Order: sequence, then structure tokens, then C-alpha cells
Amino acid sequence: MNVYQFKACYKLSESCTLPKYKTMKFRGIFGNAFRKLVCKNVKETNCSKCPLAINCDFAATFQRLNLNPNSVEEKYKKFSNFPPKLVFYVASKKRYWEKDEELEVIISFLGIPQIPIEMITLILMLVGQYQIDKKSNAQLILKKLIDLSNNKDIFSQKEIVNNDIQPIKFKSFDLNKTIRTINFLTHCRITNKDIRVSNDLTGTIFARRIKERLKLLMIDQEKPYNCLWDINEVEIIDKDIRFEEIGHRSNRQRQKIMLGGFIGKISIKCENLNFWRDLQSLEYLHIGSNAQGGYGKFEICDD
Repeated sequence: MNVYQFKACYKLSESCTLPKYKTMKFRGIFGNAFRKLVCKNVKETNCSKCPLAINCDFAATFQRLNLNPNSVEEKYKKFSNFPPKLVFYVASKKRYWEKDEELEVIISFLGIPQIPIEMITLILMLVGQYQIDKKSNAQLILKKLIDLSNNKDIFSQKEIVNNDIQPIKFKSFDLNKTIRTINFLTHCRITNKDIRVSNDLTGTIFARRIKERLKLLMIDQEKPYNCLWDINEVEIIDKDIRFEEIGHRSNRQRQKIMLGGFIGKISIKCENLNFWRDLQSLEYLHIGSNAQGGYGKFEICDD
């Protein structure tokens, strides 16, 4: 399972105020820039109803519509779309930004990116055409795009200097350790029987969501996800988590929406190394709902 990861380094054109959690905002701007670049039917706002979607990079990559339902398992044929294979993450929680300060955005792809790195770079540049703060004219100016597999520049000084991208190398695990701490860096939105979980999170629920996310991420790949561990092997032995609601302004829905989730730490015990390898891939691809917008970002810590 290969993961490609890049860091986009932006400079602020003016001072501005940004939300504490910026990833959803950036995802929205990236999506608008992507759609504007490739869409040939802009009057149709619902991609699933567009007759051109079958040949559209935006529908396949950003929306990840289920464009060929006959190729998936029966229970997934009714799905209108699957989790996108690209995920965004803005680590900074800073609210107030001065002119020329740098904002970093991490972009991760499961497998080699479905669109060329040249197109990704162009979309990241086009992000700068959008206003990011209603009270100022601040825009994001792309200064660099870095391949995090080797920390080499892909884009610098207004031109592409390298397009030979490589998958990241996962860190190795201490094979003698069976207990590790999962530190959630952003809120995680996991449900069980359509109910949002928090302090009632169990190892079985968490493990089931890991299997489900990886299966859906890899559902259309030549080699589908093959799980080599059982959900009953996973146990949460300690947790310090809390549920919080977060408000986001949705320009598409023209209203504020609440997207709650839990944040904190959990300690997990599992003796099957295959579980930890699968979980490690989700360090980059996140877990739970709204993962593309930065939710469910975590790090695995050896105790």
C-alpha cells in the first residue's frame, strides 16, 4: 500500500483572520479551483447527475463517484460515491495572520495520484485566485510544493523543477510492543449504528471502522484490501477523549454546519503486527467521516 504525500507552502498576500481549523476551508477552495479548471458542464452543480461525469477528473478524483457500480460488491453498488483517495491537513490552529506569513498544507494520496503532478500544482496555484477571508482581500500565493518522501522541491520559483514523485517510507515498528497510544490531532467522527461515538468507543468499533475505510479506499484497485487481522484482536485499554462540536461555514449550503467529533488519546493493545501496519497507512489518510477535510488525523506513539 503506497501513500504519496506533498507539502504546499503558501504565502499570505495580506493580513487576515482564518478559522482555527482551516482544512475544511482549504478543501473547499481546492475543490472550487479543481472544478473550474476541468468541468465542462458548470451549470450542473450535482456531479452525480452530470452525463459527462464518467470522463471527468473532478468527479473521479475529488468527488470519487461510483461511476462503475457493476465492478464492486453487491452491497456497495448503491453507493453514490466512495471516500476520496486524497486527504488535506492544515496543522496550524493560528487565527490571525500577517502579510507574507507562510501557511503549510499537507496533501496525501493513496496510491500514485490519479491526476498528474503538473495538474495538482496548477490547481494549488489557482487556489490563490480565491478570497480566503471575507473581511480582507487576502489570498494564498503558492511558493513551493515539496515531495515529503525525500523533501525535494516539485515546484519552486514559479516553475516545476521535479516531477519524479515517490511514495513515502513508513516507519518501522518495535515488534516486541503490542500496546501503543493513538493521539488524535483533529476531531474524529466515527459512528456506530448511526450514532456518533465518543466515550463509548470500543476496540471493536474502532477496528471495524479501520477495515471499512481501507476497504472503501481500495475498492476499485487491481488488488483490493486484504485484511490479515480480526476486529476482536483489537482492545482499547485506556482512553482520554472528549466530544466537541465544531462549526464550519458552508458556502455551498450557505449556512453554518456543525461537525462534531471526539479528540484526545486512546491506548490500544493488539498483538497482530498487520493491524499496526494497516493503521499506519491511516496516519496519512485519516479515519472517520470528513477525513478529506482534515478530520480524524492521528499519530501512533510508542509507549
